[in-house]
Amino acid sequence: MNSFFIKCFLLFVISFPVVSSNSLINHASPYINLHANDKVNWRLWDESILEQAQQEDKLLFISIGYFACHWCHVMRDESFNDSVIADFINKKFIPVKVDRELNPVLDDYLMRFLQKTKGYGGWPLNVFVTPQGYPLTGLVYLPPDKFDGFIKNVESQWKSDQKKLMRLAKEAFLYDQQENQKLIAFPDNEKLLKSFLNHVKFTADDLMGGLGQQTKFPRPTVMLSLLEIYPKQSEQWLKEFLLTTLNNMMSKGLHDVIGGGFFRYTTDPNWQIPHYEKMLYTNAGLMLVYIRAYEIFEDARYLNVAMETADYLIREMKLEQGGFISSLSAQDEKGVEGAAYLWRLDELKHLLTKKEWEKLEKHWQFFSTENDALVLPVGMAFGNEWEGVRNKLRIKREKHAAERDNKFLMSWNGYALTAFSKLIKITNNKTYFNAAEQLYGLLLASAEKGMYRIDGKLKSRFLEDYALVAQGFLDWSVVANDSSSAKHAENITIKALELFVSGQGWRSVDRQVLPMPSDEMNIQDQQLPSPSAVLLNLIQRLQLQNHDRVQQKFHLLQKHMSRRMKDNPLSYAARIQYQLKYAK
Repeated sequence: MNSFFIKCFLLFVISFPVVSSNSLINHASPYINLHANDKVNWRLWDESILEQAQQEDKLLFISIGYFACHWCHVMRDESFNDSVIADFINKKFIPVKVDRELNPVLDDYLMRFLQKTKGYGGWPLNVFVTPQGYPLTGLVYLPPDKFDGFIKNVESQWKSDQKKLMRLAKEAFLYDQQENQKLIAFPDNEKLLKSFLNHVKFTADDLMGGLGQQTKFPRPTVMLSLLEIYPKQSEQWLKEFLLTTLNNMMSKGLHDVIGGGFFRYTTDPNWQIPHYEKMLYTNAGLMLVYIRAYEIFEDARYLNVAMETADYLIREMKLEQGGFISSLSAQDEKGVEGAAYLWRLDELKHLLTKKEWEKLEKHWQFFSTENDALVLPVGMAFGNEWEGVRNKLRIKREKHAAERDNKFLMSWNGYALTAFSKLIKITNNKTYFNAAEQLYGLLLASAEKGMYRIDGKLKSRFLEDYALVAQGFLDWSVVANDSSSAKHAENITIKALELFVSGQGWRSVDRQVLPMPSDEMNIQDQQLPSPSAVLLNLIQRLQLQNHDRVQQKFHLLQKHMSRRMKDNPLSYAARIQYQLKYAK
């Protein structure tokens, strides 16, 4: 960890954040609206935030979360609606509430700050920022007693040593800016591939699949890159890793055997117990993974998983006007985590016939949870012979249905359009075609309105929306045989280069409130593949390399890689896959 960060953060030995006001009522974000009646007097995000902080000489307390996040709800109940904690926050700080899904760039910037300085991340993401806009310290969930101690310590330090803290925060920012500008030439493809695979080997769980030995995330972008590499490498260890990961993700707790679809991650390294939130991007990404796995390994189960996930999205996440909501919460309307997915064994036996129960016992497992009375059913159940059983169980669990975040996000839906288009190409399924056609129409209407997101009072355009929508349009044009959607993809790609590329690389948003590090030559993958890598691929697919509005910027973006990519290639899997495919 850099010494600037160490100096700054040794001052804070505890950790955590926030509350609400009527300006949040009727907000388009269910997450923001949820906090409208908090005891913390939240402000909405806008360009006057820093001016107010400077006038009042107060730290900003920026609290970022999202509707499907269980611990965001817990912290709201425990701390942001505690009268004593809320009163202290309201008096000593300027509290700001942000939906991470409406402002992904701010979320990513502050999350990276927390990860660098504390060594962990997560939501709710709570960061204290100086009146000049430089992050000072942050934390995720803490119980109210520890949170109360943390915020009082922050305020005490700010009151007693303000100039020093402002200097340290700015120095840390400038150091990060300097690191962001360090570029090196791309190595040849053989060295790049070797480095990428070595990092996979180092972090791979050989026994259970996936990356890491703690919580398990499916990492669709990494998986897709490895699936592209494998046919050219045919290394036995890579095949075993891919198959182990694919099989465990679909047969254990990450996958919802009753309703279909995938949870965001599991809380253990064995893919057993999920964190019970379902995100559109997770399911779109894993549709793409299993489609490609089916093409490579010719295992019909993989195609079945992809189709079942598409069925789930249409049945449970589709909006009436087309497109898909952003997420289903980890909890039900009573605030019980996982209530929609957990069962008592006697309840299952009562709902099913003796023959059906015997079939379940033979083919499924029942994972124990923290509540000894409840289990999570896991396994695989493909084909019409399972539909009667699954329908009975789905109907029953609707009484504990997870809460929905009904936001329509362009980038996530563009990603879903790509997934449906790839699936249609294989299955020629009319239901999937109709859903994708409706989604395309909704995305086109959104694109024609300017592709803005509104966060609080700030109206911004994001690179990821342009990249993923353009990719979705081009993929749709193939299965729909529609040249107009390909033309729309071309226009959006060119516009994205004009809006988001400078002489230093890519910027992720067209308007910023806080100072942020300089533009990046390579943007890393997050829950979505890197939008800069997606756009580079689109330039190649659309053959725009020599277009007069593209050529100069395109060649600039090809030359160098960030040192961060060299140090952490797994976070740049999409960009590395592009380099392996197109670089000479």
